[in-house]
Amino acid sequence: MSEKHLKPYQYYLDLYDKQTVETARRVEKTEGKDIAKYKMSEDEPDEVTLKNMNAGSQMFLYFENGERYRNKSARIQEWMSRDEKRDRFYESATAPRGIACLVCGREMSVGSKIFDLGWDKKPDRVLFFYDCILNHVPRRGFYDDGEEFRSKPDECPKCKSDMGERIAKRESPEKLVTACTCPKCGHVEESVFDLSDKLKEEPVPDPDYAKDRERFCLSDEEGGKYISWMANLKELTKIMERHKEKEDNKEVYDEVAKLKRLKIIDLEELLVPVLEKEGFKKFQLKEPEITRDVIVPFVVHDSVSGREDRVSTTLLNKLIKKTLENTNWRLMTDGTNYRMGMLEGRLRGYEKEEDLVKLVS
Repeated sequence: MSEKHLKPYQYYLDLYDKQTVETARRVEKTEGKDIAKYKMSEDEPDEVTLKNMNAGSQMFLYFENGERYRNKSARIQEWMSRDEKRDRFYESATAPRGIACLVCGREMSVGSKIFDLGWDKKPDRVLFFYDCILNHVPRRGFYDDGEEFRSKPDECPKCKSDMGERIAKRESPEKLVTACTCPKCGHVEESVFDLSDKLKEEPVPDPDYAKDRERFCLSDEEGGKYISWMANLKELTKIMERHKEKEDNKEVYDEVAKLKRLKIIDLEELLVPVLEKEGFKKFQLKEPEITRDVIVPFVVHDSVSGREDRVSTTLLNKLIKKTLENTNWRLMTDGTNYRMGMLEGRLRGYEKEEDLVKLVS
């Protein structure tokens, strides 16, 4: 049984903090080298410049640590979801059936399985090991997708033949011996592994880790302040960019300011007398469509007897466009439709400043 991939939450939290400390140490070291290089390159270093460089270095480090905090929860959740998925996959993987012993031909049974972690864009897989009921060798291994696992055999240094399966034997808790015998010339290859040093090995303590973790890993309170500060900074940046854009396009915004921003009722009151003067009666606005803008269908009747539909349509379009020229309303590009003296069309009203800028541009 492979070890579970999914660990307690604290495991991932500690791992993320460790990565944050390592990243911050590299940044601090790199920035320190840049300042030291500047000091050595100047005959008389400018103290103000050095002070500003140091402040800039600290600010850069603050951004790095702040962004690490911002991404912390999402990254940990990503790790946990990945490992939970691996555990589910390991438990549910199905062993290929009908695997026969290469010696006696009997069907083999699964003795064990291990999780095979995919690397270099290869998928994760589960490797099943099969045993013959009569203990014939070699054992066989198959992945869950049906591919057979074949280990590269050891080569005899004397006759270059296949040395066969290597047999491992633990002679003591500190000593592991593996051996294989060449079936052709009888040469024996033996390897001894001394595990005593590994058993005694202890992690090398990092005396500065606790201190650096306190310095570089923001608390929830500090992280919350960073996120709030960054949000305010971005908003301020947008305001400044907007202000500069207005300054660079002052003439356009002056034209926008001159536009008459009409309500729907104002629109009707503006158009009715102009249209009636040219023989277009009973102008009426229909139910508006609310999208990003406001679209209002309209209907009007041509009271001039004998006026051709094309002339009527062209005149109506011209009157509406001229009347609405200095307002926030426009006749939509599909124009008007004529049916037996009745004309229909749609008007679009613009509210947002960026749309009004496009309108006058």
